[in-house]
Amino acid sequence: MAVVDEAFDLSGKVAVITGGATGIGLGIAQGFARAGADLVIAARRIEKCEAACAVLAEYGVGTLAVQCDVSRERDVQAMIDAALSRFGRVDILVNNAGITGAAKPLLDIELTQWQKTLDTNLTGSMLCARAVAGHMAERGSGKIINIVSAGGIKPLANSADYCASKAGLLMLTDSLAIELAGKGINVNAICPGYIESDLNKDLLDKIREQAARKVPIGYMAKPDSLQGAALLLASDAGDYMVGASLVIDGGSLLTTR
Repeated sequence: MAVVDEAFDLSGKVAVITGGATGIGLGIAQGFARAGADLVIAARRIEKCEAACAVLAEYGVGTLAVQCDVSRERDVQAMIDAALSRFGRVDILVNNAGITGAAKPLLDIELTQWQKTLDTNLTGSMLCARAVAGHMAERGSGKIINIVSAGGIKPLANSADYCASKAGLLMLTDSLAIELAGKGINVNAICPGYIESDLNKDLLDKIREQAARKVPIGYMAKPDSLQGAALLLASDAGDYMVGASLVIDGGSLLTTR
């Protein structure tokens, strides 16, 4: 049992989690904190980051709140610089920051809406990975986890911008996995299904019963439902995982094949 515990231990490691102040990001952060990791929580609203860090500090780990819009290259670099200044290292990057998109038919999506979705969900993850990959390569180790979506595998109606961004992120994951594996960096993805969070609350309120019927397990996931998968990919237990895409959806994709 002790060997298994050691494999999942994150003590002495530093994780940067974008969109980490609420929802899925905070759920993952809490799982990492229980495993002993120091945490950098980044989001667009600094007060949310600070509130999250106050909760995470109760686990006895170091924390740092950083304001960051991942679609802005300067913000991303400042985030990584702040992490290195505070902790001296970054072992894990979780690209979780994202938006649900315009939620409109393609004919009604304005170009600015389309671009905002891609800038946040796809380009933002690329910028974060690029900003930290050099540091990880110098140290010869690192874990990058991209939070994608079942919508990157199976299309959703009225979500062309969102699905395109997430499908692109899935391919970015695979491309970076090949490119960075030889440098000691594992790049993998998690593809959640229906998850109740602040990000999609309004949408799920409208389709809650319909969504629940599409999930064979019978209920929608909570933000902490990804903790196990994220801990696997972030820890030594996932050292041989390269370009994996873990679907955590309660079986919903099975009902749409």
